[in-house]
Amino acid sequence: MEDKLYKQTYTDQITDIVKGRIITGRLVPGEKINTRNIEAEFQLSGAPIRDALQRLVQQELVVVRPRVGYYVRQLTREDNRQVWGVRKLFERYGLAESIHRADEAFVEEVYSYHRSLGERDGHEDYETAFDRADELLHHHLIIGTAENPYIAKFYDSIYSLIQLTRHLTVRYERDLQEHFAILDAFGARNMRQAEEALSYHLDQAEEFCDQMLRKHEEDGVSEE
Repeated sequence: MEDKLYKQTYTDQITDIVKGRIITGRLVPGEKINTRNIEAEFQLSGAPIRDALQRLVQQELVVVRPRVGYYVRQLTREDNRQVWGVRKLFERYGLAESIHRADEAFVEEVYSYHRSLGERDGHEDYETAFDRADELLHHHLIIGTAENPYIAKFYDSIYSLIQLTRHLTVRYERDLQEHFAILDAFGARNMRQAEEALSYHLDQAEEFCDQMLRKHEEDGVSEE
């Protein structure tokens, strides 16, 4: 699918485009980002592109090597452990608050969207649709309805890394069933079951992500 520029600032748009390519794997970990190619693709000067890449450095998706260039960040297994550890901390707190605060209509909206995924109802781009389901459950329902601006702010600060690790764990059918288990308990306002379902889901995803990173590290060593 061709990326196009719209009416945001060029820096905003390039940030979103490059971020999307990193998160979805079109730009692979460790790859140098060719700024000249981006300039040619979008017919832009270098300034907004450099500004966009600096934003992605701040989001920890890109690393800059002085006098060399910008590179896609390569997550390590320790990075993964730390990101998931912080994510679990935030979401378990968020769950304890949101399970009694969330509006029933919004819970049903999230559930309905997941149900449409299970039925493949009108979702041609399943990966994008599942990203939306994941965002609705974790970001908007569990964190958003907790109504704690401090938790929301800190969660947002690592959300790019959360998205990156999520795309290392491509296990849609299992994730969908685990999401339903969380939502069933959430809808019943059963905190114990919801906490167990959320913990199981996050633990399984972290383990799968660790396996992927370990394999990548082993492949890198064998190639050397």
